[in-house]
Amino acid sequence: MTPDQAVDELECPECGYKVEFFPTDSSRDCPECGTRIKKSRDRLRDDLACADWCPAAEECLGPDFSRVKEALERKKNETLQELLDSIPEEEKEVRSFFRKAYRESKDEEGLMDPEKTVKPLKDSNPELHEKVVKYYSEFTNGST
Repeated sequence: MTPDQAVDELECPECGYKVEFFPTDSSRDCPECGTRIKKSRDRLRDDLACADWCPAAEECLGPDFSRVKEALERKKNETLQELLDSIPEEEKEVRSFFRKAYRESKDEEGLMDPEKTVKPLKDSNPELHEKVVKYYSEFTNGST
């Protein structure tokens, strides 16, 4: 299925009209009342998740691809910063681990690939592994 075939509808917050959105649309005007409706960054990311890994993404998505990819990367950077902000400053080794894991990650869905980054720590540095798991779990569960 191409992006042009995956039409979705979002309800206009002003008049309730169902406005058609293609996956590449970040915003549209409601044809009924003219209100500008914007897709959330999370929804846009979900709609274009294939752009993260597909080698034909630029050809398929057209000229807006780089703008969308930049927006997705910004969101990922914001998430990393939120994670780092949730970890106390004195936990320098943990914060450093997450920065490095993020930089080295090829995983476009998340900040890092826990199987390739966190799991090996269990044997090489059990104390750091325990802290990393604790902070990452708290962050992903929203309990910080």
